[in-house]
Amino acid sequence: MTGMTVWFTGLSSAGKTTISQAVHQSLTARGYRVEWLDGDAVRQHISKGLGYSKEDRDENVRRIGFVAELLTRNGVIVLVSAISPYRAVRDEMRLRIGTFLEVYVHASLEVCRQRDVNGVYRRAQTGEIHHVTGLDDPYEPPLEPGVVCHTDRETPEESVQKVLDRVESWIAHGRQLQWDSMKARVYVSMKPTVLDPQGQTIRSALAGLGHTSIAAVRQGKYFEITLEPGTDRVKAGAEIEQIAHEVLANPVIEEYRVEFVE
Repeated sequence: MTGMTVWFTGLSSAGKTTISQAVHQSLTARGYRVEWLDGDAVRQHISKGLGYSKEDRDENVRRIGFVAELLTRNGVIVLVSAISPYRAVRDEMRLRIGTFLEVYVHASLEVCRQRDVNGVYRRAQTGEIHHVTGLDDPYEPPLEPGVVCHTDRETPEESVQKVLDRVESWIAHGRQLQWDSMKARVYVSMKPTVLDPQGQTIRSALAGLGHTSIAAVRQGKYFEITLEPGTDRVKAGAEIEQIAHEVLANPVIEEYRVEFVE
């Protein structure tokens, strides 16, 4: 079986640990090879000594992503539960890992403050700690998550089942190793100073991907390309990651990321 990473992101006390732990127990009971990387445990071991500046937070995510990539490559289902507040580094991990399912565990800040499982919000209110995501540090929610768990209006069981359904769908595809057809959504944006309403500059940049012989089709805020029949998803993800650096070197490109579509 091919591996995959399921990345749970959201505010503190949104329910990431509760859901990911239950998903871990369920998948393990079904006989899958599963590992759970919890943000708090990672902080105590792999990322001990890092603080909560943006640079340290990004480094923490990259360390988690490195471990997740190794496990995924070796056929393990990896569950990552971490606030991971910044969108850019999450997208960086998506490109790095390839088979990546992002789960947005959503609850309002007010609900999270009421729950306050780890006492983070209380300590922030008294001035004991700073750089708390959602208060004095930002949280950037996913733009196109694979699953959204609304934990302020769903039961834990409902949220867990949504994730399990999505994971098992991916596993079913993964067993085929190669898909007869596959699409990738390529998100690209140009710097505000560049006037290119038809997206010709972006199309030229995408031509360098080399994964398709047909033109990219604009679909609102992203371009959709169809990869050639028989393309290996993991291999394509690795190749796209390499090419991303070249695309970003284009002086008019501001942001670039790829998501595979079932």
